[in-house]
Amino acid sequence: MHKIKKAIIPVAGLATRIYPMNKVTKKSFLPIIDSDGRVKPLILKLLEELDQSGIEEIYLIIGKNDVVLYNNLFEKCDEKICNKMSSEDLLYDKKVNEIGKKVKYIIQEKQLGFGHAVFLAKDYIKSDPCIMLLGDTLYKSKENLTCVEQLLNFYDKNENNIIALQELTEEELKNYGTIYGTWVNKEKTQLLLDTVVEKPSIEYAKKNLLVDKKFYGNFGEFILTKTFFDELDIIINQPLKDSQEYQLMDAFERTIKKEKVMGIIINGFSYDIGNINSYIKYFKSI
Repeated sequence: MHKIKKAIIPVAGLATRIYPMNKVTKKSFLPIIDSDGRVKPLILKLLEELDQSGIEEIYLIIGKNDVVLYNNLFEKCDEKICNKMSSEDLLYDKKVNEIGKKVKYIIQEKQLGFGHAVFLAKDYIKSDPCIMLLGDTLYKSKENLTCVEQLLNFYDKNENNIIALQELTEEELKNYGTIYGTWVNKEKTQLLLDTVVEKPSIEYAKKNLLVDKKFYGNFGEFILTKTFFDELDIIINQPLKDSQEYQLMDAFERTIKKEKVMGIIINGFSYDIGNINSYIKYFKSI
């Protein structure tokens, strides 16, 4: 099995991009149609992939009012519903219950940015490396290995902080952390990163972030080590200015100066479910 046994999924965001749907549910509970034909909340698909990859501890970073919502997912179905379910569905419900036993909640009391949300996991992860998935993103592999497996396999051979990457268009730059780095393999799927910039302008990216005339940015999956969390700790202990938030990419930028941070091009697609155009694109791909 893989060296990494812990995972983080931040899902405490306010989901303002899906208003008014965010008044009744979370982005992580928006429906997707899986390859097994089941309609699932997005979060369950992510949890299944982590479970299948041998992850033993999964930390969901959630809002203080969201515990009941997640508990409802992991608890055994109501007796009235169970009595009308097929034996196959009952077996699947048991599987969901088992996955739920791996899940622990970390409550984010204040919305101070993505970096702050991830930092809350530091004391739970301790000195262990972990994989982090975005809770509002669906990952769809182009090969037999899941996107999670591709990333974990890479870490098994390269024990560094890793940012999973995808090619970006100019129009997408405003939505993603974007990197610059140097290819380390002939296939041009692995990069040694030199810098990471959160949501750069097109002008800045054209001048500073082109890699072989292309842009590469976050796919939505990461491997985080103790060094990364140490650097994030330093950032969190600095006072915020008005209207600012703690950014995850700032911690990566600091980590790059201390040790290797790698990038790997994932052979797959990622769909930001909180972005309506990306959500539509996902359904068209089914």
